[in-house]
Amino acid sequence: MGPLVYTASPYVLDKELILSSPSLLHLMGTDRLGRDLLARVIAGGQVSLMIGVGSALIASFIGLLLGATAGYMRGRVDRSFVVLVDLFESFAITSQPFIKILNIAKVSKWKILLKYYAPLLAPIFFVSFTFGVGGAILAESGLSFLGLGIVAPQMSWGTILSNGKEVIDIAWWVSFFPGLMIFLVTFSLMNIANYLQQLTNKRQVQSP
Repeated sequence: MGPLVYTASPYVLDKELILSSPSLLHLMGTDRLGRDLLARVIAGGQVSLMIGVGSALIASFIGLLLGATAGYMRGRVDRSFVVLVDLFESFAITSQPFIKILNIAKVSKWKILLKYYAPLLAPIFFVSFTFGVGGAILAESGLSFLGLGIVAPQMSWGTILSNGKEVIDIAWWVSFFPGLMIFLVTFSLMNIANYLQQLTNKRQVQSP
């Protein structure tokens, strides 16, 4: 939604405003090419968040699917997946009485897996997802800071941060604001993940 609210272009160069400090005209200042830093932080945030959310969503979904399958199928499948996934909570679910009743009633394994296992593992999925988003953003930012990430003209918080390291002694804002956004987003996601983990632990303690 950022570009709809703040319409300045992240690509327009202005030689008269090179390394301009934060002001009412440019709230986060400009970079060494005179580009509006706030507009670049917004555009870069879209890329960073897409990478973070996309990679975490894929990883968490695969982990949930493999963990639930390993916990239910047991045997060789169990032993094969236990090395790859960290969702050990799924093995306790198999011993629940209602799962045994469903097995006795010869309910389809896939129906049990999707209808009963998935909801029980949903809190674990969301914890894994929120941690994964923060980790992916940090990983992308680190790679981009080293020059191994997003390629220009595309931008991310990591690339903007990297571009500011050469002028940090005279233009602190070029590195400060993308770094601040990385910190705020990852810090918020880690706190959300911790909160979800606490809720999950409370439900496990309260469950009979």
